[in-house]
Amino acid sequence: MVKTIRLFTKVIGSNFSDRRLPYKLTWAMTDRCNHRCKVCNIWKGPKADDSSLEEIESFFEKAPFFSWISLTGGEIFLRDDIYEICRIISGRVRDICFLTFPTNGFLTDKIVGDIEKIIGLNFNKVVASISLDGPPLLHDELRGIPGAWEKAVRTFILLKKIKSKKFSVNFGYTISNYNLLSISDTVRALREVYPGFSLKDFHINLAFNAGRYLNLNDRNIAINDREALIKQLGAYQKRKPLNDLLSVIDYTHVRLLKRFIRSGRTPLPCLSLASSCFIDSGWNLYPCFNFDSRIGNLKEAGFDFKKLWDDPERIKVRDMIKAGGCPQCWTPCESYQTILGNLARVL
Repeated sequence: MVKTIRLFTKVIGSNFSDRRLPYKLTWAMTDRCNHRCKVCNIWKGPKADDSSLEEIESFFEKAPFFSWISLTGGEIFLRDDIYEICRIISGRVRDICFLTFPTNGFLTDKIVGDIEKIIGLNFNKVVASISLDGPPLLHDELRGIPGAWEKAVRTFILLKKIKSKKFSVNFGYTISNYNLLSISDTVRALREVYPGFSLKDFHINLAFNAGRYLNLNDRNIAINDREALIKQLGAYQKRKPLNDLLSVIDYTHVRLLKRFIRSGRTPLPCLSLASSCFIDSGWNLYPCFNFDSRIGNLKEAGFDFKKLWDDPERIKVRDMIKAGGCPQCWTPCESYQTILGNLARVL
């Protein structure tokens, strides 16, 4: 309860001024990936060495103030020590409420086994999002791996069997030109193998051209038929159940996503480098996934997060973001806390 109150206080405060320290961290634990996705070329790029448990513990000892940590990659379950990492976070981060992470769902047995152990740690809520980019043939084509759809769905079904109020699982659908008209077909395919499937467990994201994804020159990422996509999103919204806070935030994200698709501009004042930040696998601090403006390196700074946060470079880049000088995006990595920090504009 104390942690929840602290998070609530941080969220409310973010509506009035930039936070002294962020409450959300997105951290890339590894660059390794066992998929070969068309919309993301991380698997093609250079790989930083995975950080050691000693480095991770040093960091979180000095940064115990995050309430929400999102682990990402690459594919995080390629790390054999993911439970040990989550145990460090649970023990060192005094304010931690939410632990969230995406996975491609391919390593079914390992994913289920690790998550069952992680749920037993000191988190209020653990949320896993399994990437699914279309019905079976399209998903496997976009992921570059035969059998990817079957593995992802099997992982989802097994995780749904976990009966814990501290855990939930959903599908994350990333829209690009490859699949912008396949949302309904994907949902239909899911219900054929899992009749109880609900859109409550289906979340939408938009693919972006970004240096982090090594896809800057891929013209198949940006949406060509914007109105067709907006129509698809409208149909999705009408069927989306609104029965908890997460579904309401997701509904709001999609409502504003339609505005972003038309304008190309972030629909609310972004709170990256205020309420949130991104750290890559080499311990470099950035505003977010999409803004390649490096603040500094935490390892070189002795894992002293506050030192980098107080650096004039962070303040300069934050001012750029407030002035609209960032690349402009609308992705759940940043949109959820931006929605929560702009309640007067949303309600």
